[in-house]
This record gives sequence, structure tokens and C-alpha cells, in this order.
Amino acid sequence: MHEVLQWRSPAECPRLTETSVHVWRCDLVTAPSCEIAWLGPDERARLRHIRDPGVRDRFLTARGFVRRTLASYLGIGPEHVPLTIAPGGKPRLAATTSALHFNLSHTRELALLAVARHPVGIDVESLRRVPRCLDIARRVWPVEWCDTLVGLEEPARSTRFLQLWTQFEAQQKAGGQGVFGGPVDVPPAQPFFPDADHVAALAWTCAAPPDDVIGVADDVGS
Repeated sequence: MHEVLQWRSPAECPRLTETSVHVWRCDLVTAPSCEIAWLGPDERARLRHIRDPGVRDRFLTARGFVRRTLASYLGIGPEHVPLTIAPGGKPRLAATTSALHFNLSHTRELALLAVARHPVGIDVESLRRVPRCLDIARRVWPVEWCDTLVGLEEPARSTRFLQLWTQFEAQQKAGGQGVFGGPVDVPPAQPFFPDADHVAALAWTCAAPPDDVIGVADDVGS
């Protein structure tokens, strides 16, 4: 997998195989919102508890992105994608479509969606300075990860921290745990840069590394 992912248009996106992963990108500022009628009962219940208008807008835009993308694989309309909410608030497909797995992560302006035939995890963060990042790392990560931060100066230290943080979170998500869930068989992961302003990581659970990781720019948000 390349450190900087090259993005294709949806028309260039090949068929999803058992050993490939598609990573979709969406600009949450410009992409269309989700129709309220598309939402399932769990999603509507969560939406009712969101008071901040900006958070509400990003929730609807991200849900629209997920539904449009998954609909293209399932061959149905976005309003018919059988999404439910897992414990912890993450969207997932109903068990009847378990052959297709996905995972979503987003910042204020960028959303990334990983789609595969096996469980995957993805995480994205805006590149920024992280105060006291070494102290945070020592509370969460093994010593060998923390040691890679020692001796680095800013901004290199914060960038390396965010690479490791996205890797850690993607691995936890692929393994079926929350960020601070219990021990899991840690799946492999690869950090990458989706653009000049963000860092991300993709984790997978297939036996071998994916033979093709393809970046796809959403045709509205690209």
C-alpha cells in the first residue's frame, strides 16, 4: 500500500474481490446531505439527540455518503441500504448483507469509508500539533511505539503520533473493539496520507495483506 493513496473516480473502480479493499473519500463540506427518509430507526434516534447544527449536518452528510456508496455495491437505492447502529454508535449493515463489510471515519471536513469482503477498520485525523503527545502515548501504547516519538521535534513528533494513533484505532475497529476495548488479536495496519492535510490508517483481517488497496474519490465530494 502506498504511503500517499492515489485516488480514482468511481467509474474506474474495479470489482471488489475477496482480497481487495476499496477506500472511498468524501468532502463533507461539499457533498449532499442524507435524506431523512433514508434513515433507519436507530439512526433517527441518534439524530434526535444531536443538538449542535454542525455535528448534525456532518452526521447526515456522512450517512448519505455511506448509503450512496454501499448502494453501488448492493445494487439497490440508498434508501434501501439496511444500516443499523452497533453498540458505540458505529453504523453497520444488517446480518443479511454480512458478506460486505465497511468502516467509516471522518474529521470535520473529510470522510473515509473502507469497504471489503472481510472486516476492516479505518481512521483519519487532521494533521495538527498534539500537545503532550508523548504523555498520551505512554498511557495507551506499548513501549516500542512510544520510543519512536522520543527525540523527534515538532512537527515531526505530532505527525508520527497521529500516524500511530490512526493505526491503533483502525486496528481496534477492525478487531471489533472500541478504541479502549479489551485485548484483541491485533490485525495488521498501514498508515497513509489521504491528502496533504490528513493522516489515516487502514487495518484488515484477511489472512494475507490485501493484494489491491484502491482509493476512490466520491464523485460529488472529490
